[in-house]
Amino acid sequence: KDIFITAAHDGKVLAWDAGNLQLHNVVLTGLDWITRVVHMHHSHRLVVATTSGVKIYDIVNRELFTVRYYDEIPPWLLAHATPMALSYYFDEKKVIEYLIIADHDGIVTIYTFYDNGHFPIILDPRNVPPNIQFKDYTKIQRFKHHTDHITYMRYIPGIQLLVTASLDSTVKIFEVERVNRVRSTFRGHVKACNGFVYNERAKLMASCGVERDVLLWNPFSPDNISRLSGHNSSVKALCTIKDTNE
Repeated sequence: KDIFITAAHDGKVLAWDAGNLQLHNVVLTGLDWITRVVHMHHSHRLVVATTSGVKIYDIVNRELFTVRYYDEIPPWLLAHATPMALSYYFDEKKVIEYLIIADHDGIVTIYTFYDNGHFPIILDPRNVPPNIQFKDYTKIQRFKHHTDHITYMRYIPGIQLLVTASLDSTVKIFEVERVNRVRSTFRGHVKACNGFVYNERAKLMASCGVERDVLLWNPFSPDNISRLSGHNSSVKALCTIKDTNE
């Protein structure tokens, strides 16, 4: 069964039947204001970011789409800011999962999960049992490259790069394993950038923001290529059609 997930500021996560567009299951309720949800497909887990933290749930029944609490990103790791965006990437060759969190302070944090089965791999080093090294189970990278709230973030498989957009008007591109270094920065927006999309066939990025225009540019040489004008208000999101130039 094909299922899609929705989450809202009311603290609910709902599963819907993609075939008949009917409510399939109430996955979670009673959470704080939800900011993002992402699926870790290799470990079959659902990650939910709220204004109070990031929780991880095991998907125990894929047909019904029921979940049970697994773990959370320790609060001491998120005390500096509110998580606003999530992204996920699975490296099949290395069998490594990357959970990426962006926050309202402009910081990107990457948690690297190694293939250790169901052993709790998010551990507070202050509570790790003897003879277990925290670094053996998770690697944490954290860097601040934006000066304001990160509005949107996505790992793009077509170019194998992580991309972030921010209220500081920039779009920045990183390699997941080298997030300490910005690979390129697009500065075509004069106001806050709300989002972006990558068209793999055309090999172009499109980004949008408060100034009402959609900008087209090359992610490997971030010079503005074209500007699409016509909206009378800020543009909030973009989408592209797979295997087309649209």
